[in-house]
Amino acid sequence: MTGNEALAAPSPEAASSQLHHELGEEVGQLAGIAVNPLDQVAGLEPLVRRRVESQAVIDAGPAATVLYADESRLQLLPLVRAMWHWVGQQLRIPTPGSNVSRAVFGALNIRSGQWTYLVRQRMRQEDFVAFLEHLLTVYASGPLILIVDNYSSHTAGAVKAWLAQQSRLQLFYLPTYCSDLNPVENIWLRLKNEIAANRLYGSLQPLLDSVAGFFDDMTPELALTWAAQ
Repeated sequence: MTGNEALAAPSPEAASSQLHHELGEEVGQLAGIAVNPLDQVAGLEPLVRRRVESQAVIDAGPAATVLYADESRLQLLPLVRAMWHWVGQQLRIPTPGSNVSRAVFGALNIRSGQWTYLVRQRMRQEDFVAFLEHLLTVYASGPLILIVDNYSSHTAGAVKAWLAQQSRLQLFYLPTYCSDLNPVENIWLRLKNEIAANRLYGSLQPLLDSVAGFFDDMTPELALTWAAQ
C-alpha cells in the first residue's frame, strides 16, 4: 500500500461506522412487526427485514456481539484471474491431477473487527452448526447476533432445531440474492486474490497454511477497512 492509498483508506472507526450505517440502525418505528429470526422474518420484504435486523441489534444493547458470517470454498484448482504479462509471454497456469477442496467459515465482528474462522471439509448443515458452536466458544458470554445469507445449510431444519436450544444466539437472514450486503464477501475476495489467484499449490496443506498466514496478518483494523470497501 502506498502512502496515498493509506490516506484514502477509511479509518477503522469510520469503517465500523459505515458498516453499522449499512445495517440500518436509523430504523424508526417497527411497531407490530414480530421479530422471529427463523420463521416470520424470512418472508418479509428486504427493507423490512433489514429493519428487523437493525432493531434486534438495538434491542440487544451494547453488550451484544454483532457478527456477519459466510463461508467460501478453497480448492487446489487455481482461480484464474486477469493479470498483466509481457507481450508474447502469456503465463500458463498448471492444474492439479485431481482437485481437492475445503470450506472456510468466517465471521466478522462489526464493532471490534475481530475475525473468527473455521476450516471444514464441506459446507453442509452440520458443518454450519459446528461453526456456530465454535462462535459460542470464542464469544463465551453475552448475546450473539449473527447475520448470514439464505444458503441452504443456513436454513436447514437441523440448524433451526439446534438454534431452538440456544439462548444466546439469534440468527438473521439477509434478503435473497443480496450477497453484496454481507461485508464478509469483501474479505473472501481479498483472500482469494492474494493467495489463490493464478497459483497452483502442490498439495492442500500449503494452501491452508497460506489461508492461516493471511488471517494472521489481517488485523481488526484491516478487516473493518476491507469489509467496508
